[in-house]
Amino acid sequence: MTPFGEYNKGYRKEHGITQADMAKELGISAQFLSALEVGKSRIPYSVMERYCDRFDLTDNERAGAKAAVFETNNNVEIDISKFKGSKREVIIQFACLADGMDEVDATRLKCAMDECSGYKRIWR
Repeated sequence: MTPFGEYNKGYRKEHGITQADMAKELGISAQFLSALEVGKSRIPYSVMERYCDRFDLTDNERAGAKAAVFETNNNVEIDISKFKGSKREVIIQFACLADGMDEVDATRLKCAMDECSGYKRIWR
């Protein structure tokens, strides 16, 4: 479950609101709300604004909800189960290296990867 999912689940439990009722109040399906909570969909800004307004969140609740949304929307999960052998090892090693990489090295690596893949920029 995502940071938003944890936050939202706690909020719903504290206020006695079901996922279906919350979804209806937000004008979205319960399936979409579930997808937002588990990270299968990014949380649109418009939904976040409705969330804060419709449930009349306090300033602290708004800050907590927005922080959870920010953290959730900035996390990316990649299913690497389909990759085998060296490809899988490269992905894992890259993730470990990228964590400590500065912006200059990241830019250099991106350029090298673009060059290797034949990627051409179509905008400037």
